[in-house]
Amino acid sequence: MIFWMIAALMTLVAALSVLRPFMRGKVYDEREANDIDVYRDQLEEVERERASELIGEAEAKEATLEIQRRILASANENRARDKTASGMTRLVALLAVLVVLFVSWGGYSLFGAPDRPDQPLTLRMSGPINPDDAPAMVARIEAHVRENPDDAKGWQVLGPIYLRTGRFDEAEKAFSEVIRIDGESAPLLVALAETQIMREGGRINDAAKANAQKAAELEPRMPKARFMLALADVQDGRTDEAQAKLEAIREDEPEGSEWQQAAVQALADVNARATATAGQAPVLSSEQAGTIAAMPQAEQAQAIAGMVDGLAQKLRDNPRDLQGWQRLIQAYTVLGRNAEAQQALNSGVNAFGQGSSEAANLRRFAREITAGSAVGE
Repeated sequence: MIFWMIAALMTLVAALSVLRPFMRGKVYDEREANDIDVYRDQLEEVERERASELIGEAEAKEATLEIQRRILASANENRARDKTASGMTRLVALLAVLVVLFVSWGGYSLFGAPDRPDQPLTLRMSGPINPDDAPAMVARIEAHVRENPDDAKGWQVLGPIYLRTGRFDEAEKAFSEVIRIDGESAPLLVALAETQIMREGGRINDAAKANAQKAAELEPRMPKARFMLALADVQDGRTDEAQAKLEAIREDEPEGSEWQQAAVQALADVNARATATAGQAPVLSSEQAGTIAAMPQAEQAQAIAGMVDGLAQKLRDNPRDLQGWQRLIQAYTVLGRNAEAQQALNSGVNAFGQGSSEAANLRRFAREITAGSAVGE
């Protein structure tokens, strides 16, 4: 509807601009002016002859009346001719404009697409990207933002593309540029935090946590920011705080919504993990377990920590020990040292190679024993 209103207005303006010269009255007729000059000369000639007594008063008066009749007749003839010509000119101009209007509007109705919704750059790039078109499209947008570094829309288009294609450093720069230009907002801060988390292999580092915290301060009920903060608590071993945050999300979000279900699942995982690991010691050899059991209770925690640190040192010396890495990851997890568990997972994966079966085994093992945390994701 808006399109048709704008098109009609533009067409009306164009038509009026074309018709305006033809709608104005006749301003000056050169032929009429020439006739009047001739008759004026004749009147002056009659007056000179009368003054010179070449003709009498009666003859002069008769000649003057005849010339005046000719002037009136000429004027009437010119007006009639002008009226006919002007009417024909206006009719032709009006018909020409109407033909243009009918042809253009009719043609667009047949071959155009006035009802098709607009497709701005942001909308086109937010959907699935054709692999064949993506590189050229991204290259064009990159060239655009190089020439126009303060174009927030260009950066905002690039950010999700970089994120989906695993270019996390560039995605972080793109979202940071949008924030620089448009200022901080909860969705932008969450997108930046998500990029930083994915770049770290699922671990919520200090920068990601700070951005999620800012987003939650700007929009206290934003579920994604609150969920990130809950996972950060799980990762850092603050189970009680994580449970409280997840409970709040579950209560605040509509029943059956995506974030309500995610909170329910995460809460169940955190509770199950807390129950399963309550009072447990890290996975130790039978000899180590016997030694720990013989110690006074006050010394057991210190001994366990020492043995875990010893296992870590052993793996640094001999990193290709799959079971050793599994034991170390589980030990750190039980002790609530999730950051070290994630570091152990990364070290183990690097020791065997990113694409190896051992690395895949370690990732799967970490996901199974660290349900509800960011370790292994």
